[in-house]
Amino acid sequence: MQEKKTNIGSLISIALAILIVATVFLTQAKTVAINSKDLDKDFSQSLEANVPEGFSIATAGDMMLTHPVPRSSNPGFVGLLNWIKNADVAFTNFESSLIDMRHFSGFAQAISDSLRPLSSPGVATDLKNMGFDMVSLAGNHSADYGPEGMLETRQRLDKVGIVHAGTGRNLSSAGATRYLDSTQGRIGLVAITTTFDDVAKAMDPLGEAPGRPGVNGLRLSREVHVDSKTMSALHRLKASLPEGSTQPDSMDDTLLLLGVTYREGQKFGFDYEMDKEDLARILKSVRQGKLNSDFLVVSIHSHEPGSWSQEPANFLPELARFLVDAGADIVVGHGPHILRGIEIYHGKPIFYSLGNFIFQISPQEPLAYDIYKKLRGEPEDLTDAELLQKRIGPYVEKDIWYESVIAVTKFSDGSFSEIELYPLELNLDKPMVNRGIPQPASEEVAKKILNRLVRLSENFGTEVEVQGAKGIIRNR
Repeated sequence: MQEKKTNIGSLISIALAILIVATVFLTQAKTVAINSKDLDKDFSQSLEANVPEGFSIATAGDMMLTHPVPRSSNPGFVGLLNWIKNADVAFTNFESSLIDMRHFSGFAQAISDSLRPLSSPGVATDLKNMGFDMVSLAGNHSADYGPEGMLETRQRLDKVGIVHAGTGRNLSSAGATRYLDSTQGRIGLVAITTTFDDVAKAMDPLGEAPGRPGVNGLRLSREVHVDSKTMSALHRLKASLPEGSTQPDSMDDTLLLLGVTYREGQKFGFDYEMDKEDLARILKSVRQGKLNSDFLVVSIHSHEPGSWSQEPANFLPELARFLVDAGADIVVGHGPHILRGIEIYHGKPIFYSLGNFIFQISPQEPLAYDIYKKLRGEPEDLTDAELLQKRIGPYVEKDIWYESVIAVTKFSDGSFSEIELYPLELNLDKPMVNRGIPQPASEEVAKKILNRLVRLSENFGTEVEVQGAKGIIRNR
């Protein structure tokens, strides 16, 4: 009997212990649930723009500048700088390498298609004097002069106090948010590129394997859509090639030929798919950057589908909206060197391309020997400027490459309140040394530029009002 009482007592003790543990667990679970709700609320609030009423940011297009702008011969340029300097923050995409070639220890890389833009060291100070606080360095020319050129560019920008993002000593560094601590709040910057050579992509270290300097790249896979007649011809071409000289097709309806994937469609076009691993990493970085800043700028450098297209590639709107959902307060596109449309998504502006701000192509020097070979010239017959003028000039020296805007966006209550669009013309008709330097567009050219933006932005449901020589987008 005593043994039975003992067993009953033990069971009661165990039951009480289980009850206590269950009570504690449920209490903790309830606490966790409450804390999770509070945390979600905190995150939601933190993803809003937290800047003073009327905060403004000036955003400009691609900056390809060889030497400091001579102010005396460019009075129009001096005047437009007020649009930049009067904003609380100013941002541009710097598409060049800041290198002193007299002392440079690196080498030109065999990765650029036709040009490796160079800027003299004084350009860093000139950028600062123009009023720019932040620049993106992520692009297809970031690694033109290897890790040495990339790191020297970063160091020269650091020296003059310009915040930069998009390149780094490894992938974590290249993808990290960089911050400008201003009187108007903490402004973050994340920079991404989808157009880059494989060797330019940054890599993180693993164990004893070192990382690699490079860009914050988002990899893409591309399909080319062709009509049924063209698809049949491609199948016949593949069948005529020697056995084993081509890759086998995938299990779907695509055709893989000489490294290009084709799919039959109603009309010609390109379809891109973003790498899921890169996308997840980038969105996490954007969210991290937003949680640690009052206002977050995200830059996308993307040439796709090509500089001939005024419409962004199919993946870009999806990516830009993902970035806003993750915390971007403004998304600024660069790369194609021409204007593309403007979208407003959840009260946040998306500029698919602002064209060029400064575009000095012909004055680029010195050119490496392989550039002459790629452009079918001989150093004995042509100067650097003559080669570029003869081979690249006919392709890029068109009005559409030399007409752009500066966008000044004002914010209120966590969303934009108004965007002012100031048209620029980049002096295509000037002597070579000053060609590509912007000035406020004449009334006639301004109207042409703004009408183009009206048309391109309609595709995104954005209304651009034309008021004389200025465009306005209002938050309705």
